[in-house]
Amino acid sequence: MASEFNLEGYTVYCQGLESKNYRGLLLYVKFNIAASVVDTPDTFQESIFVMIKDSKHKNKLLIGNIYRNPKSSPENDNMLYELFKYVQKQFKVPKLTVEDFNFSNITWHYNHGYDVNAVCSGLSDNELKFVIAVGRICSCNI
Repeated sequence: MASEFNLEGYTVYCQGLESKNYRGLLLYVKFNIAASVVDTPDTFQESIFVMIKDSKHKNKLLIGNIYRNPKSSPENDNMLYELFKYVQKQFKVPKLTVEDFNFSNITWHYNHGYDVNAVCSGLSDNELKFVIAVGRICSCNI
């Protein structure tokens, strides 16, 4: 099924496309960039993380893609928080995640400046820094 999503010049990484319970996630990396999927706890199902390396394999960046269903249970939300704790603790490299959290009652506290930074009241225990992108998609620098 992943072959349906191939784009010329990119490697596609997939998670959950075969599941009837989840939407599935895709993450594209340009073909000439060294990348590999990293293992994370599978308790929170809708996430994928890929480690990319520069051409000399000296610099690394962990990129994640996360989707939280708007009807997510409190237990599932806790698994999401645990996933962030795990990623923060296990990977001592810069991180970038793209998420759709679907938190309808989220409280963002904005700092004014060139970029709009925010701290989320529900996730701030994980020392995350959020940058609001477009719509519901946020990029998160851990």
